[in-house]
Formats: sequence, structure tokens, C-alpha cells
Amino acid sequence: MSSRPPSFDESPLPGPLPIGPLPIGPLPTGPLGPLPSVHASGPPPPPIGARVTAPLPSEDDLVFIAELRGAGLLHELDDRELTRLVALQQRRNVRGIERSIDLLETYFAAAGEVTVAAARKARDRYFVHREDEAVTAQGLIERLCALAPEVGVVVMERIGGGVEGQLVLRAGEQIAAVVDDYEESLETNEIDLRALDVGQTITIRGLVRAINTLLSRVGVRARLIPLRTDESREVYLGVGLAAAMQLAEAGLLDDEDAGELMELGGW
Repeated sequence: MSSRPPSFDESPLPGPLPIGPLPIGPLPTGPLGPLPSVHASGPPPPPIGARVTAPLPSEDDLVFIAELRGAGLLHELDDRELTRLVALQQRRNVRGIERSIDLLETYFAAAGEVTVAAARKARDRYFVHREDEAVTAQGLIERLCALAPEVGVVVMERIGGGVEGQLVLRAGEQIAAVVDDYEESLETNEIDLRALDVGQTITIRGLVRAINTLLSRVGVRARLIPLRTDESREVYLGVGLAAAMQLAEAGLLDDEDAGELMELGGW
């Protein structure tokens, strides 16, 4: 039996033992790769730096806008503004003339910028009336005359005596008859003002015809013409004769007959 004492490795330990929970490595992945993250609602957001595609105008949008711009309207409608208008329309699933009028209303609203909106409306002589809009004849006259400042102050009066006298619009020494085309309005979806403060039937179209007559008397070639209606809104824009004929040929006006268009415009 050996009398030598047992030997021990006297080399120092590699360092202090870690204190606290042991570190955990990467979580295991599923059989097809990392498990997708779960979001509280909706799809996951696009990756950082990903491009979000803006909605594009339809072919009908482009044709409608091109025709109006070719008629000298919508001067401020550049590509950026058009993208904004189309993006706002994505919430409404409408087509045809209803969508076109929506685009116009959005353009002339100018994103709530009052000064810009007023300038756009004045330049294009833009007028819109909704079927369910509460109006008075005098209120309509004031709105229409704001788009025809060249004629000056306009008042409605009756000439010829009695309740059956002819209604006219008077601007100084100039007068223009307000033609009662109620029978026509039944076919063209115009707004009947029978119950309003003039005591008889008149239409917005009749007031517009009278305003156009006054414009002709002061030598203004631009006249208010009606776009196709969507059954709930009447829209008028101010253009010259050549542009009006161009829009009629494109099928954008209520009046496609040249004779009727010229009569309404007073050309």
C-alpha cells in the first residue's frame, strides 16, 4: 500500500458560475419556417420601406376629366390632385355619371380650403343643386348670380300686372324672362319650385336660361350648361359655345341637341 498522498488538479476554475436564470437560445421554428406573428386586428403591416400603391383612376374617370379639361375647365386638376380625388372615391362603390359628379364635387370642395374652393367655383362657374336641398327662389338666384358677376345685381319681379304676369330677372335696365318649363322638367329630372316663394312653377333650368340671357346682353360668351344628371343632383358649368358643343358630342350634357343647347345658352 502506497504512502503517497492523493494528488489534486490545482488549476483555477474558468470563472464564476452564472447567477440567475440561464439564457435561453432562439425559439424553435415550425416545420415550414418561423411561425407568423399574430396581430390583434387586420393583416400585418407592410414591411418597412414597402411602397403602397395609390388607387388609379378608371378609364371612364380619365375620359371624363380629359373632356372637361379640353373644354377649358378644371385648370388645377393635375396628376397629384387627381390621385387625391380618386383615393377619396374608393370608399364609395359607384360608377358612371354618379362617380363623375362625385369627382367634381370633391375637386371643387378643395379639401376644405375655402379660398381655393371659391376660386375654383368662380373660374368654372360651377353650380350644383341636390334634389333634397332646401332652397328658395331668391337663394338660388343669388347663388347663380355669384357665378355671373358681369350682370350685376339681379332681382326677380313680375311684369304685366296680376298674379299671372310674367316672371323676369332684372339687372338694371336689362330683363330676361324666367320660362316655366315644368312639363320639360318631368322628363329631365329638373327641380320643381312650385311650392316656393314665387307663387308658381319655375325650375333651376328656367333660372339658368334667364341668367344666360343676361350674360348675352352684356357680351359674355360663356354660359351655364347642364351636365348629365345622376337623378339626385343638377350640375352646371360655364363654357363657350364651341366647348359646349364638344361636351355635347362627348355625351356629357343633358342637352345633346344643338338647337336646344343654343336656346338654353342664349347663343
